[in-house]
Amino acid sequence: MEYVPNLTIILSMWIILLVHKPESINGQMPFACSPAYCAAYGKCPEFSCKAKNEIVLKNVTQCGCCHRCVTEKEEGEECPVEITGNLPANQCGPHLRCVRSGRYGICAKMDTDCERERQRYEQSSTQLIINNAKPECDQFGEYVPRRCKNGTIKITDIEDEDEIVCRRRPSLICSRQFKLLNVKLMEAQSKPIDEINFMRCKSNGNYEPYQIHLHHAYCIHEKNGTMWDRPVVRSGTKDLPCFEDRYQFKTDCVNRYNQALANITKHEKEDYLVVGFDLPRCDLDGSYQPVQCQNDKCFCVSRDGKPYRGAKNERLEVDRYDPLAADQQCTCARHMETIRAIKSKYRNKITELFGRYQCDRNGNYLPIQCSDSACYCVDQLTGYSIQSSNVNDFSSALKTETESIKQLFCYKEYIAKTSIADHVRLNELLRIPNEKIE
Repeated sequence: MEYVPNLTIILSMWIILLVHKPESINGQMPFACSPAYCAAYGKCPEFSCKAKNEIVLKNVTQCGCCHRCVTEKEEGEECPVEITGNLPANQCGPHLRCVRSGRYGICAKMDTDCERERQRYEQSSTQLIINNAKPECDQFGEYVPRRCKNGTIKITDIEDEDEIVCRRRPSLICSRQFKLLNVKLMEAQSKPIDEINFMRCKSNGNYEPYQIHLHHAYCIHEKNGTMWDRPVVRSGTKDLPCFEDRYQFKTDCVNRYNQALANITKHEKEDYLVVGFDLPRCDLDGSYQPVQCQNDKCFCVSRDGKPYRGAKNERLEVDRYDPLAADQQCTCARHMETIRAIKSKYRNKITELFGRYQCDRNGNYLPIQCSDSACYCVDQLTGYSIQSSNVNDFSSALKTETESIKQLFCYKEYIAKTSIADHVRLNELLRIPNEKIE
């Protein structure tokens, strides 16, 4: 199937040219929108546009003189696959795109990461998540760069609760451009770059104003990445306007990375074959990435590189080829650390309950979590409560009903893919007698 652009995308491509002296080109006269054109156009057509599925598109007629009423189609309905000259009277509604199917177009759900996350959120029954805000997707189905999340967890001394929520509005430009660069490199069949070799980002996803490259330093705007002035040699950095914003460029992770890389280079120059050597994984802000690997183990660490411990003080680690290593991201371990650091006056019922969630030994969320009265299935990467795609599957059960818990679709899936030791650990956390394991 072939995707067809949404009407709003087509409209964004319209360019109004102001031409003072139109001249003939190959026998054709270019059309110009003069400032007086709309006045001479006459009165715009009247329309009500009050139906539930009708919306007003502003300034979309010729030269942007008039508004237009457009009908939004629902999923499965036909949509215009070709737009030739005149604006269509309908388009696909929110979160849908027109997909070519034979001679016609059909409105179908957008299949993007943001749209899938939004759908999981809407299907969630308990909404017990670390950021209790619905994901915002733009007209293309991608994440909206800026979001003020109601309930965003932030360690702060600010007294005003609104400031806690809305002050954190990063553009995410640095982290997004890093991801985009690697996508383009992969498309060109080139090797993607590591985070440590990219420009330095802040922990909120913006650029660090103070940047260093080899023997030079320079300043950039943190929200758009544009350069303030030309680079200077490292000895002249005090003259930079962003000098006061400088950070510890060589963090512990970066130092360890450089030292390990130097050792590898030294051995290779001595004609040694270096294989199976794990470099520290540093994030875009120079801190440690959540997942680190050494020898045959991959384990979870904090931003400063300290290993996390589980409910029984065991290290959150798995063997490299363990099934649980495939999607290891340590999100649960990182979230729990953030929640523990929140001052008591900023806690609420959601954060208190969320703080009791259990992490799997790979640092992700256990697939089953429990409140005081019920147990339910959650996404192991986000902690969102989830529903099965099969309407006959159970996704929640009373905490006191052991047999009902064992019938949850996430319990059965977890038991099928993990070891006996994992079954025992899960049952102990859920307080299910292990002699009843099937």
